[in-house]
Amino acid sequence: MNLFKYIDDDYNYLLSMAGDTVLVNDVFPIRAMINNLPVNRHNDLRKISSVSELNRGDSITWNNEKWFIISEIAGKRFNHYKGIIQRCNYNIKFIFSDGIIREFPVILDSRVYDTETNQFITVPTGKVIVTMQDNEYSRNIKANHRFIKMGNAYKVTGKDLTKNGLIILYCDLDSIKSNDDVENEVANGNDYVLTLTITNGDTASINVGDNLQLNISLKLNDEDVTDKEISFTSSNPEVATVNESGLITGTGEGECSITAYLKEMPEIKDTITLSVEDLPQDNFTYELVGSADITIGYSQTYTANKYNNLVLVEDAEFDFTIIPGSTPTNAYSLEVLSDNQCKITANANTYYITLRATDRADESKFVEKSIRLKSLF
Repeated sequence: MNLFKYIDDDYNYLLSMAGDTVLVNDVFPIRAMINNLPVNRHNDLRKISSVSELNRGDSITWNNEKWFIISEIAGKRFNHYKGIIQRCNYNIKFIFSDGIIREFPVILDSRVYDTETNQFITVPTGKVIVTMQDNEYSRNIKANHRFIKMGNAYKVTGKDLTKNGLIILYCDLDSIKSNDDVENEVANGNDYVLTLTITNGDTASINVGDNLQLNISLKLNDEDVTDKEISFTSSNPEVATVNESGLITGTGEGECSITAYLKEMPEIKDTITLSVEDLPQDNFTYELVGSADITIGYSQTYTANKYNNLVLVEDAEFDFTIIPGSTPTNAYSLEVLSDNQCKITANANTYYITLRATDRADESKFVEKSIRLKSLF
């Protein structure tokens, strides 16, 4: 008999009935049992257990709050993992030399819970301890980095990396400086100012099916920045879409907004108002203007016109030819005067010819006119 199998079955049943669904590191949903801790203060410390793997430093989203696993997880016991979680009580912001402001959920306190002794350790007045996840961004926080919280500024004086999965910052109370953005709680926030501008202007207009390439200027203070990823979005894709490189395509008649923003800091953005017009389908018509008769020894000028939906196409071009039928070719002469005009001279009489003007843009389209070569009387 395997006694542990009954323990496992009992725990899995308990987990399914009384456990909660929590999110690990903002990605993985798992079932977990979360219980009170005997030394709990203000309900910000709990015990967690699950058959799913847990590690110190994992963030746990539970009841719409973020918690960190602060204790070392020494593998499975009775087929499940156990640890201690502490609620994150603040978000703090750090600005980095590339102008990016990153916000971190943290445990900020003047006391720290020692998971080995199950006691709180109080730090001296004017000092706080910040506990955060160890990741690629928090590793860039160094001594003398500053942050603002609750109207006070704090400066990092030490950094503890000995607890795998967590970074612990030791911080001293600091004075507010003139370059601090106190309103947005960004220490040294006025030292690094990122600005993003759409240089096409505030408004633009295109036709359905046409494209427009957005041009973006990103600056850190007054210096151009080229190593940041820019994202784009349309307020109404049924009017216009925009791809990852900022190429807009008109999809329907109307008006929408196209926004370009810094992917790492979406609040750094600019917007252009776009109007999209739905032009009517091409509808070409033609006419050949000139006399229906030419007297022998005289000339007449003929003009070919092209219209699109009854609007004259100013730059239309034509090729002129004579379709003589049985008329001898020496009975007339043809002279091309321009891309849409020609001259015919009658060298004989009592004949008929046909003048054809062919659209150079579409050789299947042409217009014809029958002309009589007549005598003087």
